[in-house]
Amino acid sequence: MVSQMKIYPVNILRCLILLFMAVYSVYGQNIHLNELMSSNSTTIYDESGNTPDWIELYNGNDTEFDLSGFGLSDNIDDPFKWVFPGVVVNPESFLLIFASGEGGDSYVQHWETVINWGDNWNYFIGYTNPPSDWRELSFDDSGWLNGPSGFGYGDGDDATEVPQVMSVFVRKTFQVESVDNIAALVFHVDYDDAFVAYLNGDEIARANIGTPGVVPNYDEGAYEWREAEMYNGGSPERYEIGPEPGLLTNGENVLAIQVHNYNMTSSDMSLIPFFTLGMLQAPENPSGTPDILNFPLTNLHTNFKIASEGETIILTNPAGEIEDMVDSTAIPTDISYGRQPDGSDTWSFFPEPTPQAPNDTEGFNEYCETPQVSHQGGFYSGPVFISLSINSDTHQIYYTLDGSIPSEDSFIYSEPIFITTTTVLRAAVLDNECFPGEVITHSYLIDEESNLPVVSLTSDPYNLWDEEYGIYVMGNDAEWDFPYFGANFWEDWERPIHVELFEPNGDLGFRLDAGVKIFGGWSRGLPQKSLAIYARPGYGTNEINYQIFPDKEIDSFVAIVLRNSGNEWFGSGQDNATMFRDGMHTSLMDNTGVEHQEYRPAAVYINGEYWGIHNLREKVNEEFLASNNPGVDPDELDELEANAGIIEGDNQDYLNMIDFVENNDLSNPDNYLIVEEQINIENFIDYYIIQIYVGNTDWPGNNIKFWRPHIEGARWKWILYDTDFGFGLFWWAANVYHNTLLFALDANGPDWPNPPWSTLLFRSLMENEEFQNKFINHFCYYLSTRFEPSYVENHISDIVDNIAPEMPNHISRWGGNIGTWNQNINFVQDFGALRADIVFNHVGNYFGLNESSNLNISAVPPGAGAVSVSGLITPDNSWSGEYFNDIPIEISAISNLGYIFSHWAGSTEMEEDITITLDGDLNLTAVFVEDDSPWISAFINEILASNDTTNMDEAGEFDDWIEIYNAGTELQDIGGLFLTDNADNLTKWMIPEGTEIQPQGFLLFWCDEDQEQGELHTNFKLSGDGEFLLLVNFDGITLLDSITFGPQSADISYGRVSDGGSEWGFLSPTPEGENVPF
Repeated sequence: MVSQMKIYPVNILRCLILLFMAVYSVYGQNIHLNELMSSNSTTIYDESGNTPDWIELYNGNDTEFDLSGFGLSDNIDDPFKWVFPGVVVNPESFLLIFASGEGGDSYVQHWETVINWGDNWNYFIGYTNPPSDWRELSFDDSGWLNGPSGFGYGDGDDATEVPQVMSVFVRKTFQVESVDNIAALVFHVDYDDAFVAYLNGDEIARANIGTPGVVPNYDEGAYEWREAEMYNGGSPERYEIGPEPGLLTNGENVLAIQVHNYNMTSSDMSLIPFFTLGMLQAPENPSGTPDILNFPLTNLHTNFKIASEGETIILTNPAGEIEDMVDSTAIPTDISYGRQPDGSDTWSFFPEPTPQAPNDTEGFNEYCETPQVSHQGGFYSGPVFISLSINSDTHQIYYTLDGSIPSEDSFIYSEPIFITTTTVLRAAVLDNECFPGEVITHSYLIDEESNLPVVSLTSDPYNLWDEEYGIYVMGNDAEWDFPYFGANFWEDWERPIHVELFEPNGDLGFRLDAGVKIFGGWSRGLPQKSLAIYARPGYGTNEINYQIFPDKEIDSFVAIVLRNSGNEWFGSGQDNATMFRDGMHTSLMDNTGVEHQEYRPAAVYINGEYWGIHNLREKVNEEFLASNNPGVDPDELDELEANAGIIEGDNQDYLNMIDFVENNDLSNPDNYLIVEEQINIENFIDYYIIQIYVGNTDWPGNNIKFWRPHIEGARWKWILYDTDFGFGLFWWAANVYHNTLLFALDANGPDWPNPPWSTLLFRSLMENEEFQNKFINHFCYYLSTRFEPSYVENHISDIVDNIAPEMPNHISRWGGNIGTWNQNINFVQDFGALRADIVFNHVGNYFGLNESSNLNISAVPPGAGAVSVSGLITPDNSWSGEYFNDIPIEISAISNLGYIFSHWAGSTEMEEDITITLDGDLNLTAVFVEDDSPWISAFINEILASNDTTNMDEAGEFDDWIEIYNAGTELQDIGGLFLTDNADNLTKWMIPEGTEIQPQGFLLFWCDEDQEQGELHTNFKLSGDGEFLLLVNFDGITLLDSITFGPQSADISYGRVSDGGSEWGFLSPTPEGENVPF
């Protein structure tokens, strides 16, 4: 087939130029675009383990071909979109370029470690501070001591042993031949306990000590203990340093580091630094990098990707002439499009791609058509005729009705298909002249009704039921006893599946090809199994783009679970289950900040056969955490399970914290503060409270996961999942009277379910009075709100009403008795009616609290404000909760816009924030009054101090910005107000006259020091290291609003958690939109 090329009707001159260049391409080229792939799922991996698109070049000459200065592009108007560095292709050889979108003009071609482990340094023992210019290149360190790294004492990794001191200062010079050849800088360091590093006097990295930009004193201690990694087989920490102009110089440079201990009694100290240059071209005698740094091999990466629907790819020589071009068509996943033979004019599709090798596998000139169907899959009240059609008169349509993939042994379509019962139809065109195209799949649900969503799963029966290959069966190696270890369903096998979801009203939610695995633990041994569904590029798409859960505004999923309800499965032989315990437990914590999976029961069919109720759940993984916490990168987080087992990321910081907890008394407020800075205490408390309330005894030594994002200041949070054992599922494990608080605090529990390691952190935190009070008060709040018996009863009833109409069908499929199921519902309702009072007594008994009182809270007038108790907002304008006497309770009045706090009725305290201690019932009312004073309703609402990719200004630049919000109900003219980052210059930048903000509207100001770009560009920039911002009134004196913020991360904003509110936090950036907190 001749190389495809489209001429787009832009104008005649351009078309003539393209035609000339195309002719040039055919007759004058020396190097060829030879093969490309626009959807790479598993074909080839880059140096980071990713699977980007790729382009292959072929040099068919008998001499080398120098690509220096050549352009590669997907845009005819920008032929030098990406430019080759100094790359030479050998004769009759291939060159692979990853079209990842990650490469720029300065992509690294070689890594060279210029400072290595064991290199000699000059060093200074920190008995005093060294001279103030010790970090500078010009400093004379000839009088310092000299020795190889590492430096330290006490842990056996020290080539240069130093005395037991608080600090050591080290310096080493290195040479740079040309800074223009440096594209990246990477600093690695292994240390104990803290360090600060400087390059030519500029700070480039620090950890565990002080304030960025402030040089620590010689006697300053680390924030906390930290162990070095390398002597225990670990790796040094990596810091990527932006190669900013002036940071490096041609010739000699100096790396200076100060390492600090936690205190003078520290048992060890370590410092092993490395410094590596990322080069555009390798030096003459390269040394490379040491293995311990794990630098990947480098590949060429373009700054664009190939559109999956196909687009023009152009290779342009330095003179601006098109050397070669190809207009790629839409290409399925893991199929390539290339010349056959190499360098020829004939292009084919290759089911077996050959990156960096000859195109010698079987190729096809075209794809087979996709059949069209007369009726889409869905619900039908009676039989239906289905017609299939294609344009070709010579190709045949093959189809199946059992879920299998059509083959030449399947039915040949010749007349409409009469479908009388629920059936899955699969059809495809098969012919030797074309590459097999898409298999269409449609589920026809005949005379079926459900008030639940319906999920129809279709897979070749061989994938599910074959004794050697099927994932749903025992297979040949299963043990005889439950849960049948060794069975096929215990293997981590994934098979292809087609998924359709229909809403209860009959609308199609989504349909896609995906992967499926058996999911869960011991519940795999049950007749009905849990299934995990995975969207992957290899099946056609890497996301399920649909809002599966109506109450959660997430419309993109990488994976979902169809759960059989785990240990709580109801069927033959499972007489105590309900099919909903876990979903009921976890949804009690909706909108509390405790991470948990959304729950939605569904009716499932497999290959047209009814398969009973499964619970649609989010799959707990890094994508789940990212989608539920906007702004979190799924590749930049730590997710751990059980005793710090790694799921994603790293566990060292957590292990260090646990080591600190084991060796320090947390009743000491200073020690508690160190732990509080690493754990989200409110999340931890609420997570433990729900587990204790439901009486989950398959925990805490099992079913425990926790995580944190790689964001400055982020703390560990716990994930609530798999709580089936709660609400008395098994009499032998727990009943309504079970003291789960003591169970979770047991220091000598068995290996399952509460071994000592699993209770250590909770036990240790309970030593601290502040934690005790917060735990007690949080528990009292929940027992009077979400765990209050009538609330729980209604919550259970709503779930039962939803699935009760479907249960007879489920029981018909899997056995059991509807009367038994109704008895189980009554048992669960009775548990919920009794549990709150029982747990309240457990808490009181443990802490020796014998008396309690009612705290009656209200706020007047209605709508003027709210009240929080121990940081938790009371749910109603008038609310009552039972709290223990003699425990201090923090209470705050929170005024709404247009109101201010006046006073407390029921207390002599006048401040908004008060602390009370009950010794009897207390009626407390927060009184608010209208704010009649003249005020500007404008607030600093959100800032982005490190805008790398979030949004561009009108000049196409990613500048920092401040968002102002008008909280009022009228148009606000803010012209004449001032913005400043300098408390000594309150009128630094005036907002232009006539600048208006709509009611509840937003306005963005670009902080770029470039006022020529527009009226809304300030004369100052924001500091990513943190600073102070002010909004100043027209008089240039009165402060209307202010915010102090600390160090910021790229593309994560800092703003009010609710627009115009008082609480600030890190956000997913929403310029000129409603704020979205993590």
